[in-house]
Amino acid sequence: MFVWAGGPIEKQMREYGASTICLEANKLGTLKAGAQILRYYQREKVDIIVVHGSPLLRFLSLIIKKFNKNIRIYFYCHADMSYQLDRYRFPKKQIFNMINDRCIKNSERVIAISEYVKRSILKYYKIHPNKISVVYNAINYDMFNRRIHVPEDTIKFVFVGRLVEVKGVQIAMRAIREIPKTIRWQFNIIGDGEYREELEKLSVELGINDNIVFWGNRNNISEILSKMDIFLHV
Repeated sequence: MFVWAGGPIEKQMREYGASTICLEANKLGTLKAGAQILRYYQREKVDIIVVHGSPLLRFLSLIIKKFNKNIRIYFYCHADMSYQLDRYRFPKKQIFNMINDRCIKNSERVIAISEYVKRSILKYYKIHPNKISVVYNAINYDMFNRRIHVPEDTIKFVFVGRLVEVKGVQIAMRAIREIPKTIRWQFNIIGDGEYREELEKLSVELGINDNIVFWGNRNNISEILSKMDIFLHV
C-alpha cells in the first residue's frame, strides 16, 4: 500500500504482477486516508502490518492492535530516530515520540537497516537490544559490472533516489564543486521529485550545471551504475 504516492516503484510492482493500492493521501486528506486503511484492514483480514516512518501509520497500527490482539506489527526503521523526531516542533514531537514508544512496545520485532539506526532506537526508547533485528538493504552483485577507472577519464559520480530536500543532494553538489578544476568530473542524478527544480537552479547558481546530468526516473539502474565510478548515498 502506497499511502502518499506510488510513482515508478508502484508501476514497476504492478508490471511484476503485484497487487498495489495508492491512496494519494496528499490529495485525499490524512483522515480520509486513515479511514480507508482501516476499511482495507477489515476487508482483507490482514495478519501482519509493517509500519515505516509515518506517524499516521504507526498510530493506526496501535488502533488495530487495540481491537485485534492477534495482529502482528513489525516496526521498520530506516532513519536515525533523532531525524524522525527533531523535524517536528512541540507538541507534535512529544506526541509522535509517544506513538513511537507505544508502537515499539506493541511490535513483534523492530527492524533497523543498520547498527547505527539500531543504536539510535536504543538511545530514545527502553527496548531490549535482542528485540531489534538489523536487516541491511539487499543487493544482487551479479546485476552489476565493475568499471575500471582510468586516471585520464572523467570521474563519474552518481546519486539514485527521490529528489526531496532531506536526501541532501544539494549538500553533495556543494561538496563536489570543491574538486580542483584540474580534475574532470560529472555528477549524475537519477530520480525525480518535488525538489528537482530547486536542484537545477542550485546547479546554475554554483556554476556547475554543465557538470550535472538529471536523468529522471529510470528502470535500468544497474546498467547506469556499471558506467559510474563513485556512488553517493546522501
